Amino acid sequence: QMVIVERVRTADGTPVVFSRDIVPGYHIDTTAIAGQLGQGSLYDVLRENGIRVVQGAAIIRPLAANREVSSALGIRRGTLLLYLLQVDYDVVGRPVLLSHEYNLESAFEMTVHRRGPNA
Repeated sequence: QMVIVERVRTADGTPVVFSRDIVPGYHIDTTAIAGQLGQGSLYDVLRENGIRVVQGAAIIRPLAANREVSSALGIRRGTLLLYLLQVDYDVVGRPVLLSHEYNLESAFEMTVHRRGPNA
């Protein structure tokens, strides 16, 4: 069992991110938390239910908006987006959240910090 939360985030009233977050039910009672999700921070809901997210790994790539995403963001189909696929992990390394984020490329700038071989 899992819970899927879809949200549109805005900046100054303009839609800039469409996200689909998936919380698997093998570490948490998804039925119990379903009413809490989508009303604030997913990380807060997970923490309040005993799951502490300590790290995540994301893949970032360009992606053209499909019909669903373009409708959610009020943009033309085919508009170039920054797509993030992220998995968040708890303190023992279990995956606890899968996120698909579709970001308007014109609204964001991303910076990646990489560790050197002697870090």
